[in-house]
Amino acid sequence: MGTDDDRPCPHPPCGKFLQAGHVIIDSTTGAPFPGNIIPASRINPVSAKILPLFFPTPTNSEAQLGGPLNLVEPFPGSYTSDGFDGRMDHSFTANHRVWVRVTQKNIPVEGTDAALGAGGAGDASYNPLMGSFTTGSDLLNIGGSYNWIIRQNLINEFRMGYSRANFNFSYPQAKQGDSIISSLGITGLPGAPKNGLGGVPVFYIGDIMGGETNPYGHPRLNKNGVLEIGDSLSWVLGRHSLKFGGEFRRLNYQDNIRFELGDEYRNPMDGGWGRHSPRASLCVSIPHSKSVLLFAH
Repeated sequence: MGTDDDRPCPHPPCGKFLQAGHVIIDSTTGAPFPGNIIPASRINPVSAKILPLFFPTPTNSEAQLGGPLNLVEPFPGSYTSDGFDGRMDHSFTANHRVWVRVTQKNIPVEGTDAALGAGGAGDASYNPLMGSFTTGSDLLNIGGSYNWIIRQNLINEFRMGYSRANFNFSYPQAKQGDSIISSLGITGLPGAPKNGLGGVPVFYIGDIMGGETNPYGHPRLNKNGVLEIGDSLSWVLGRHSLKFGGEFRRLNYQDNIRFELGDEYRNPMDGGWGRHSPRASLCVSIPHSKSVLLFAH
């Protein structure tokens, strides 16, 4: 937390930049703010709530750590893989045989880096206020075949298979999205995501937490499925071998396609309120850019 010159001390009130290391300029006058403090009358009420709500209180100062990391917190994680494989072969008669195979795996991952699949390595830019990030993989494959030996030179084979691969990405804070938006007093948003997965606003602040309050965006559910049915008839005729058949395949896919994310507060090229201080730009609610996240299936 705090990766640039503007590293916050333990949750300073929005507008106080006593340890910023640079001067905060009032864009209306071009003069520095006295004491590097933006007056309360200039602070946006929504911005004043964002810092404590989306950023945890630092556990150490930069001086104590000797580097830019001023939030050190143990964060649990887990990786589990449950699955089974099975196959059954059965001969009803010498001319009628079937086999069925099933493979299933369920792989839940929980921690700070589950979305990246790092397997417990940890993510230094993760925001612990999001809660444990979870990734779930639901994998299934079913296949089967029925062989009918009609006569010595004529064999029919019927095959059927289904594969499923579903993946979900989520974090606890996402389910609090509606209440968080209401408490902040943000208006004009299109409403809760239609997919029912929830989500919270994302703020891009160039000098805090690696630049964004949430590096993963909104929860995501990805579904994939393939159903395949086929039949073939093999016929040995003298010195010739003939094969006839057909196949039916049905594919289904569902995903959340995202286009844009949140507000972005960074060093404005032309100076202004938060000259060299994205956090100051946040306090007075002057983003470099803003956008609305759209989802489609």
